[in-house]
Amino acid sequence: MLSAKSVSVRLRKWNASDGKWHWALRDIDLNLVEGDRLGVVGRNGSGKSTLCRVLAGILRPTEGSISSQGTVVPLLGFGAALQPELSGVQNVRLMARLMGCSVGDLENIQDEVVRETELGSWLHEPVGHYSTGMRARLAFIVATSISADVLLVDEALGAGDLAFRQRAMQRLTMFMQKARVLVMVSHQLQEIQKNCNKVVWMEDGMIRSLGETDDVLQQYKEAMHSDRESR
Repeated sequence: MLSAKSVSVRLRKWNASDGKWHWALRDIDLNLVEGDRLGVVGRNGSGKSTLCRVLAGILRPTEGSISSQGTVVPLLGFGAALQPELSGVQNVRLMARLMGCSVGDLENIQDEVVRETELGSWLHEPVGHYSTGMRARLAFIVATSISADVLLVDEALGAGDLAFRQRAMQRLTMFMQKARVLVMVSHQLQEIQKNCNKVVWMEDGMIRSLGETDDVLQQYKEAMHSDRESR
């Protein structure tokens, strides 16, 4: 349902005044089928989030190809895709259309957004006037109102106050269970252990290990422990 074939991504370094580029991903091969729950682990800068963005179709590979079947829903950087000049309601319609929703589905999604976000009259105001938490809350509820065949989740929730985050985690758990394929990026290894049946360990933009959850997490923990011991 989701595959990457010989995928490499070349990006310009953020602090490179001389225009230098680097390979954020190199020679990535993945083949995920229905029932796969893939956890993605690795140090900061190892390529985890870049991998998610490429699998979601947000970032185009420099080399190789991505193929997917069904509806792909990315939960990456809540609020980043919202258009600040549009109202909350207009953003809901835009996001739903981009994810392939029908007119009938859109009405149900709008009703759910009104009920679950608790934003009230703010939904008719430009999103540029929202706080960061309000934008995250809106984007999260819209995304999780759409049935996902392939779900991509990058890190934990930060959508609003504590009470909302607790409800959102319950909602996200149910949403993940319904997805036919899950890709989950997290530094919280207990979350990977709980939700995933296989793990890919990313290092320097490449796959260092790919396999059963327990096996790869054990390898990763041992490497992290060894690194700390050598400092």
